[in-house]
Formats: sequence, structure tokens, C-alpha cells
Amino acid sequence: MINMKNIHKINNKYHIIKNIYNQRISYGKYTNKKEAQKQRNLLEKNNWIKSEKTGYNKKESFTQYKIIQKQKQYYITSNKTTYGPYQDKKYAQTIQKILPYYKKPNIKHVEKIATKEYYKHITYNKTNKRYYVNIKEKTYTSSKKLEDILYERDLLLKYQQDEELMCENMDTIEQQEEIPPFPDIRYENIYQTTSQKNQYVIRKQKNNKIIRIGNYPSYELALLIKSYLEFKNWNQNSINFISTVTNEIQNRNRYIYEENKNYSIKKYKNGNYIYYGNYTDINEAVFVKNKLIDCGWKKELVSTFESEFNPDKFDNHYFYDTTDFFEN
Repeated sequence: MINMKNIHKINNKYHIIKNIYNQRISYGKYTNKKEAQKQRNLLEKNNWIKSEKTGYNKKESFTQYKIIQKQKQYYITSNKTTYGPYQDKKYAQTIQKILPYYKKPNIKHVEKIATKEYYKHITYNKTNKRYYVNIKEKTYTSSKKLEDILYERDLLLKYQQDEELMCENMDTIEQQEEIPPFPDIRYENIYQTTSQKNQYVIRKQKNNKIIRIGNYPSYELALLIKSYLEFKNWNQNSINFISTVTNEIQNRNRYIYEENKNYSIKKYKNGNYIYYGNYTDINEAVFVKNKLIDCGWKKELVSTFESEFNPDKFDNHYFYDTTDFFEN
């Protein structure tokens, strides 16, 4: 099957588009599908950085940043700008990683994203005042001390959640310096629920009423949608549009399960799952699933639907990146 991830056919051209840190970045358009795939693969291997190495000229290339240490503080510099100081090296490295994707960085916005990245997989329960490490919808450990939970999180990631290896290598993670404050999202109209999937909700008080939009699987996605609504001044048409598209997107992938970068169609019936097919292209999985719904889930027709699928003619209304699904 043809992998068309991050490649979108627009006006008979193959556009490479990727959303990174709330930035929707275009990497060029190609007349040939294989050329687009080859370029996409090269970008994937190089963290989606535009540079001479990935085939872009000096003007197109991203700005390069480096970290300079002065005494116990860290500064991030380019040819034109210096940011800092920062007390924690890892936090400075996170900001350095994010900055290239912004043509004109708003450093406060970048720092906010970096803080979310820095505390990835860590949540805070206000009721019992404990921090938790959650990886792949599983809670591993908790602590009342933020420094301790960071240490545990780094070990879990380094050893791929293998607790035996962690016990053998408890002293291998570099201790943090003066860490940034843990993010508090209560005052941003974004709230984190207790569930592990689609856990972020947008709430806004308007005309003495509380508007609720969501849920969404990541803070970054909720933040992008909130920013979009703010740009539209929270007008009702925009709120209705986002709510409608959210429902369509969440229902669109119903019965489709991602497993090892493949997409399986499964339906629960009479206490068991019925398996209908496995696909490398999510668009094909969506196409077959929609056909199955139309025919009343007749499994014997799956091979017919598979033969009917044409990736060049399949019109997917929404992109599949986690942060650009409402743009069209």
C-alpha cells in the first residue's frame, strides 16, 4: 500500500504539509507522487528540518540555533537573536529544538510550548496534590515532589518502561538543575479531565453561559483550536463549525484502530470483535469502513471494496495530522 502520510493532493499536485508545534509548514509541491514520498521520507529522517541536507536553499532553510553556557546559565543564540537566560539545560535544549520551526518566534509562546514538552507524560491531580507519570494510557508512578517524578519519567522513557532495567540503572539519569514551573492550564480555557483519551476540554464563558468544546487527545490540539476561536473572537458560527468538525473527526475513525502503524477495522458485536481488514493507508481503511456501514457490515464484500479504492480519487475532507484537522 502507498503511504501518503503528510502528502495531500491539491489541484493535481502532491503537497507535503506537516503541523509541528502548532505551525502548519509547507515543504513544497510535486507533480510526481513518488518524488513527494521520497522527499517526505528524507524529511522524516531529519526531524522535518529544512536545510541543504534535505534539499532546500539557504533562503528556504530554517534558522539554526545553538546553546551557550555562561556560568550556570544557558542562552540560545542565532546569527540575529539571543534568548535567555535559562537555568535548566534540558529546558533550554527543548526551546532550541522548537525555535527552528518558527519564522518569527514569539519567545513567550515558544517557552510555553517548551514547558508542555518538558513535562510530557506528567499530570497533576489537584485533589491529592500528586504528580503522575502516564505513558501510553498507563499510569506508572506518582509523587508529591516534581523533581522525583521527572527523574522517574526519564527512566521510564530511557528504558522503554522496562522496570527491571530501571532498577539496574537507577543512577544513569542526569539530575535536573533549576526546573521551570509546572504548567497551570486552569486560566487558559483548557481543562484536563481524568480520562486518558481525549482528555482536554475547552470551556469559555460567553453571555453568562459556559460553552464546552471537545474533548481532544492532546493539549497542543486544544491550544490550537482555542487560538483559532480567539482569532475569530469566539463568534457563534466559528464555535458551531469547530464543534461540528470535532464530532465528524471523532466519528470518522470509529471502528478503526491503529496497531503498529497499520489500521484495522473492527466492530464489537454480541460480546466479540469482528475483524474486517488491516491497512497501511488510513484513507483506505476509512473508505472500506464507510462502504461497510452503507451495506450493513457485509464482510463478504470487503475484497470488493478494497479493489474499488483509488487513493488518487479518494477525497479526504480533513488532514490527518493531530493539529490541522479543522483546516480546509
